[in-house]
Amino acid sequence: MGFGGVGWTIPSNMAKNGHLYSYDNSQNATFPASVNVVGSLTQNGTAVSLSGHTHNYAGSSSAGGQANDSAKLGGATADTAATNNTIAKRTSSGYLFATYLNQSSGAETPTTSSYIMYANSDGYLRKSSLANIKTILGLGSAAYTASTAYAAASHSHATSIATSSGTNQITLAANTKYAITAGGTSYIFTTPSDTNT
Repeated sequence: MGFGGVGWTIPSNMAKNGHLYSYDNSQNATFPASVNVVGSLTQNGTAVSLSGHTHNYAGSSSAGGQANDSAKLGGATADTAATNNTIAKRTSSGYLFATYLNQSSGAETPTTSSYIMYANSDGYLRKSSLANIKTILGLGSAAYTASTAYAAASHSHATSIATSSGTNQITLAANTKYAITAGGTSYIFTTPSDTNT
């Protein structure tokens, strides 16, 4: 017993029980600092791996080797062909083969200068310009001219036509287009802007 105190303070586990570690009622040992293992370290007779070691991946024959256990991928294997229940793999040319592509995005109205087209000759999807699409569809300029540039199917024209009394005389407005049908043939003419010519 020390002077003025109630008991001795044990300076370390080594002084207390002859070893560095402490342990609890379940015999879980705790070391006060890091442990350097010179030989092997085992747990219930099984060697414990230390830092700096490597593992074989998914049954690979070498450490750090490529995984070869398809169970890690749900049993699926890679295939460059459009084969059911396989993982899509690009060909040596970078092509990807499939059957149907299904996507859930909504309809959009982007401003674009090209579209994706399907080629019947080889089955590939390709980008195509708007000009090329117009050419393929055989569209003339009328196909992409605003509808306001044309008259409706049913329409009328304002004319200044009058029949004078006593004679079969008519008066036509200047600078106006007219159509006359005679003998089943229609003739279209435009009156001059200067009626004196």
